[in-house]
Amino acid sequence: MSNDRVTVLKSLIEKNANDPFPRYALAMEYIRTERVEEALEIFSHLLESNPDYVPTYFQAGMAFRKAGETERARQVFRKGIEIAERLGNIHSKNELENALQNF
Repeated sequence: MSNDRVTVLKSLIEKNANDPFPRYALAMEYIRTERVEEALEIFSHLLESNPDYVPTYFQAGMAFRKAGETERARQVFRKGIEIAERLGNIHSKNELENALQNF
């Protein structure tokens, strides 16, 4: 089933390369199937190309943490807090602050 999801998500990315959601969903699928390095590549791309896509920060931070890249995880959480605050996304800001505090 996972390969089907990956295929569908990659197809969606090809159809609309500027939409961050299919890439985010693909990264989450990779996390779900323990393909952390592939997820990190996608998250890194999203953080660079779509810095205002707030959902990326929490999941990317958790993925970097899972991969043992603790300083990178902290950086991602901090940047996400800044972006969420700037965009007025209080729920995500609080979630990111909590993740950083509980590191």
